[in-house]
Amino acid sequence: VMRGNRQGRFSLREAGTDMPFDEAPTVRFAAERGVDNAKFQALPDAAKYAWDWVRFNETALRTLQALPNARIVIYEELCARPTEIARDLLTFCGLAWNAQTQTFIENSTHDANSTGYFAVFRDSIAAAERWRTTMLGEDRDAVMSVVRQSPLRQFWNDTQTVSV
Repeated sequence: VMRGNRQGRFSLREAGTDMPFDEAPTVRFAAERGVDNAKFQALPDAAKYAWDWVRFNETALRTLQALPNARIVIYEELCARPTEIARDLLTFCGLAWNAQTQTFIENSTHDANSTGYFAVFRDSIAAAERWRTTMLGEDRDAVMSVVRQSPLRQFWNDTQTVSV
């Protein structure tokens, strides 16, 4: 999202901010965790993005965990094991696996030539891991400092340490 915002791919949600999301609900959420508006506004942009991500995903997690007909999928796991995860999801939904699905997954997850920001066809592992080499160390640290405060940290081993 940071890269997309820098490239002008998003409309700003409110005047006077360069965040492509409505800050008000995120500021309220962060305040519930001890980060008042003044502290929030003083944060680096990466931490603000992380607070918005945590707010959105914690809400989704709470909702989905209570539903027997929902499955939580971690993006990085899907990118690393697309066929296995897709087969599991189709089975969960009571849908059959077929050759067309297999072909689509193979073609869409192994395209090293894709450069489009919203591209469906790409190298899925490279896409999922790109932030590790393109995000500045201080931005990674800011994001991790927020995510480590969330129950969402359980889904990523690397939230326990910060890489610079």
